[in-house]
Amino acid sequence: MAKEEAEKEAFVNKANAIKMAELNLRADSEVKVSLLDGINGQFMYLSQARANAQLIKTLEEGGVLATEKDQVEEWLKDFANAEVDFTNFIAELKEELKTPSLDPTPLSPGGHRSVETLADEAGVTDQSGSLLPAEDIRPSEELD
Repeated sequence: MAKEEAEKEAFVNKANAIKMAELNLRADSEVKVSLLDGINGQFMYLSQARANAQLIKTLEEGGVLATEKDQVEEWLKDFANAEVDFTNFIAELKEELKTPSLDPTPLSPGGHRSVETLADEAGVTDQSGSLLPAEDIRPSEELD
């Protein structure tokens, strides 16, 4: 009987650890995607500013507006294609990272048992309580 309880507890602990690791990984990935979005926006802004500065310099140095306009049109086509690819990539990544709905099945192989039930079975009266007899419990101030 004790072996079965130990196996059940080990199973619950392992399942909880796996679920927590998955949730932490998913949350970490979502944060990274969000950072990637921000970095991409900043990169696009700075790229446009640099392109504008280069265009102004070229025109000030006597560049032909028609030639520069053609080159800008070509860059805009390339940019639009790259932007679509990047947007699709981010959308796919976000879809893959979506948090799955909570699994309604219990982690305990013994059935639908709450944490409170497990705590009661272990003899824990409350989360801040102690398993020591009342006369052995000292306030934390006395421990210092």
